[in-house]
Amino acid sequence: MRFIDTHLWRGIDADHVDAYFEDRETIRASVPRIRGYATARMAQLAPAPEPFKSTTLRCPACGMWAVVAEVDESHCRLCFTHWEYDMALLVDYAVGVLGLSVKDFLDHDGGAQVCPECQRHSLLTEAYLAEAPDKPRSFCFHCARPFDGLVTCTRCTLLFQPEGNGDLVCSDCWTTALASD
Repeated sequence: MRFIDTHLWRGIDADHVDAYFEDRETIRASVPRIRGYATARMAQLAPAPEPFKSTTLRCPACGMWAVVAEVDESHCRLCFTHWEYDMALLVDYAVGVLGLSVKDFLDHDGGAQVCPECQRHSLLTEAYLAEAPDKPRSFCFHCARPFDGLVTCTRCTLLFQPEGNGDLVCSDCWTTALASD
């Protein structure tokens, strides 16, 4: 993949750009089917993502557990697909991994919520991470942080991490309510 992106891209003329991108995506999607390469490459990568399992996602391009989400930009360590900003990875993940349609995602934000940490509209409440691949978790694609146990504030309807047992409102709403009394 690196050879294709580095060397073949330089020789493409304007008439063949669309065909280049189409062929490149076909090759990327086929990487996991090249069993020897995929097995050897994943074995090489195995020690590296160990401390990052809580931020390692299935790649929307090749389908392997090789995308370590990062705050600024992310890339697949197997097929080398690169996302320069968090929303690109969020859309590709929602469409390529979760199976949402692009239209549904764009029309309804694909279920993306406001993150309780960074306040960006970049949190999916259904993401699967390498540390527990069968357990859906909330994950913010902007601050690259997983969440468990988020609840909806009964006052502002935003998700928040409860601090005690039975919290029904977020700390912002609680502070506002106390200030108005």
